[in-house]
Amino acid sequence: MQVFVQQLTLLTAMMALLAVCAGCGGDDAKATLTSAGTATTDTGSGGGNLDTLGSKDSGLKEVQILDTNNPGGFGIVCAKNDDCKSKGLSCYETNPATGAGICSTLCTTSADCPAGLYCNPQSGNLICTSPRFCNPCGQDADCWDLSPGANNDKSFCLSTSAGKYCSLHCALGDATCGAASTCKQSGSGIDDFACQPDAGTCKGDGSACSPCNGPGDCSGGLDCYYAASTGERFCAKPCTTGDAGSCGSGTLCTQPKGATKAYCLKNVGGAGVETCALGNKQYCESCKNNYECASSRCALKNGSSFCAHPTACTSNNDCPYGGEATFCVPSDNVGTICSPPISWGCMGFLACLGHPCGAEQTCVQGMCTGE
Repeated sequence: MQVFVQQLTLLTAMMALLAVCAGCGGDDAKATLTSAGTATTDTGSGGGNLDTLGSKDSGLKEVQILDTNNPGGFGIVCAKNDDCKSKGLSCYETNPATGAGICSTLCTTSADCPAGLYCNPQSGNLICTSPRFCNPCGQDADCWDLSPGANNDKSFCLSTSAGKYCSLHCALGDATCGAASTCKQSGSGIDDFACQPDAGTCKGDGSACSPCNGPGDCSGGLDCYYAASTGERFCAKPCTTGDAGSCGSGTLCTQPKGATKAYCLKNVGGAGVETCALGNKQYCESCKNNYECASSRCALKNGSSFCAHPTACTSNNDCPYGGEATFCVPSDNVGTICSPPISWGCMGFLACLGHPCGAEQTCVQGMCTGE
């Protein structure tokens, strides 16, 4: 309710300001919104700003800063630089799969961007974008998408011992969180869950695959790489394609679509994937890809995706607390799985609400831990 009131107050202020400026002239008349503060920046990979891109109809949605003279501007979906020229902006690719991009401008820190935007890596540059996971913040409003009609119910500023960063409220198994992040308990309440980086922090030790916020966060020879396909930022080693000795064990020298050079990326089934997911998520933890799970089975059931057991079940007897807390049912993608009842979901199962914890587990703040 508090977040809703804050959003309503912000929207009211925006509308009032637009009404005042409706008759203003010149290119400088635009809504002034709460500042997002200064974020540490990093370098990404990919092509630069684009003269031509793929189809505009990509479904890509980014923030749109309200402007009384042009309702487009920063964050509007574009296909070429001409789509952004009237606002003095350029088109930067954000979706390698479709070639779509957003209108934006280069930046060095978030202080260079309009209020509500952060300086983030994209297409081999640092550009102004809407808030992203792990951007530093001071309050919930710093993490809101300010485009008209945007739903910010899940967006908030998570406070941790390592600092504050933008995150999302989540529920176990709902697949809200991206790769290399997991829905974990963030407070003492039964509903206090948030997306948190698997590495435990948004800025690591500078080694390969550790998370990074800027070019100075990685050890010598490593780049702070932005993976457009997964949304991750991590330290990666540049390499030479065709050179078998360029990368170490478990990685492949791969140049993703749109990247300006090749990097040593995680070897997943013989292909380099833009991820540093640890691959150790356990039963009922949320996932989006098989490689995130220790079982290599990310199951989809009843609109939720979660890590299943390594092998398909044949009856309830194959499932933990079978017939009571889980049931052997067909999934939508990986065969039969042990699934909690719809009314519980993985949130209920892992929160020890309707069953006792395992022999080597303890119920801590409503969660079974220690498996």
